[in-house]
Amino acid sequence: MAFHSQIKEITFQPNLSAISNEFHEIKPLSSSPQPSTSSAFAMHLISEARHFLHAPANKEKYRRSAIDFSRNRCFRFPSLAISILKDHARPAQDRIIRLFEERAFVEFPTCPTASAFYQARSKLIPAFFHDWTSFIVKVFYSTPYSINIMKKFHGRFVWSIDGSYLTLPDTVETRAMYTVHKNNVPGSETIQALASVAYDVLNDFPVSASLGVEQYESNFIPEHYPMVSTCAPIILYDRAYASYDTIARTLDAHADFVIRCPLSQTFKVVEDFLASDKTDETVMLYPQPAKKRLAKKCGWPLEVEVRLVKVVLDDGTIEILMTSLLDREEYPACEFKWLYGIRWGVETGLYRFKVQLEVECFSSGKAWNIMQDFHATIFLQALESIINKAIDHDIIAKSQENHSKFEYHVNKSVAYTTVSIHLVSLFLLDQKALELAITAIQHEVRLCATPIRPGRHNLREIPKVSKSLKYHKYWKKRR
Repeated sequence: MAFHSQIKEITFQPNLSAISNEFHEIKPLSSSPQPSTSSAFAMHLISEARHFLHAPANKEKYRRSAIDFSRNRCFRFPSLAISILKDHARPAQDRIIRLFEERAFVEFPTCPTASAFYQARSKLIPAFFHDWTSFIVKVFYSTPYSINIMKKFHGRFVWSIDGSYLTLPDTVETRAMYTVHKNNVPGSETIQALASVAYDVLNDFPVSASLGVEQYESNFIPEHYPMVSTCAPIILYDRAYASYDTIARTLDAHADFVIRCPLSQTFKVVEDFLASDKTDETVMLYPQPAKKRLAKKCGWPLEVEVRLVKVVLDDGTIEILMTSLLDREEYPACEFKWLYGIRWGVETGLYRFKVQLEVECFSSGKAWNIMQDFHATIFLQALESIINKAIDHDIIAKSQENHSKFEYHVNKSVAYTTVSIHLVSLFLLDQKALELAITAIQHEVRLCATPIRPGRHNLREIPKVSKSLKYHKYWKKRR
């Protein structure tokens, strides 16, 4: 559906004259921020991120042992972090040569070797990139620079938590730690892990991520507790999360939820509501018998008041949404079709994560390095979206002022490449190099804006086995 940004915090109201549940802002989009404003925002964000990277306390916190990074080596803590982050899908020596040419190891006259890199990266705890991501997200949420470009729904952030399977290198270590898929063909085993991502669907960036064995996706929710408890968002879930423990875990983290319920083999109250003529009803929900023991063990309530909303899709299909947003005046039923519809943002975010950022092209088969690559890629995705947030706002405003046929946005594929090219200047060189890098990024991103064509729908193609095999053998890791 069409969705327009707004200078101030977004507040949506229903278009009652239209048949579809589209929303638009109370105030029209005013003039876009000046380039100096967007530059100041990017400068503030990167300066804070640089401080986190270079802080001596963080070097001590995220090193594997007390003697690591204590000597004057080419791979110091900051340069090692950027070496892991930059071009992770390229061969190690090729990556290091590029970093050397960009003066990442400015005090050393010779280029480091791949062996030195792999020895150094074993000293960096992967949680560093996870916490670095959380840090820049908190900076965006709290800085005054983002007030005019931050998007909210009724004054609250809207997130979606979803999972996706990643194929890992087949090694003895990954076989022991993750899930082995096999069939009746000898030697066809595949090692997979489940990635769970909490994604800000209005502001379009990941806020938290976790990687583990294949399991019930709701089990990952506690991994996102620190960020969820801090921001108290509205979380959108798909049908795989429609269970009592998802509801209890979300409420326990002081957040609200909207869940799309399956229409069969679901809660009894959902089945009764679907069969009735009601479109909006508040009911009491009780844990399934299999979940009652878990609820008592975790201290969850044995009954929860929830609201059921009946939504009719454009093709006439009826869906049932379950939510903890009980206030009908603040959250009228007509808003929920649009609200749940923006959950698709996490799907496109995961697509970019896996395809454009090539997260499955891990640089090593060691579980330690796989975790580093995973969280480093999440950081890069969040960094790109946040650093270009003001530019995106400016591009949207300009397209509206020019009465363009389509609304223009930042081209994500170009933006990821542009930010990656300038990582050394952004985080390792002096202030002048930082300023030049930000100017270059903004100029290149503005040149490559792309139109958003609303209402496009493509049927999902289910590939044949032969086509899927060809993709995985010949195209997946092609660069």
